[in-house]
Amino acid sequence: MGDPVAVPAPLSCRVPEAEFTMTQTYPEFIWHNGAIKPWAEATTHVMAHAVHYGSSVFEGIRSYKTPRG
Repeated sequence: MGDPVAVPAPLSCRVPEAEFTMTQTYPEFIWHNGAIKPWAEATTHVMAHAVHYGSSVFEGIRSYKTPRG
């Protein structure tokens, strides 16, 4: 794999109908594959099942019909 890419922080996400901004900051270390590692070393292979399908991340995802869809 190539060199890790630094992610600028904080990231933000704006929702048009909301009057707030959500921000995300990243910790210096992260739990990955049974060890505490620096954020930049916690990588997941691009062919990992969770990357393609997400089914190994969630036990189940519920959805409910709402007036907005």
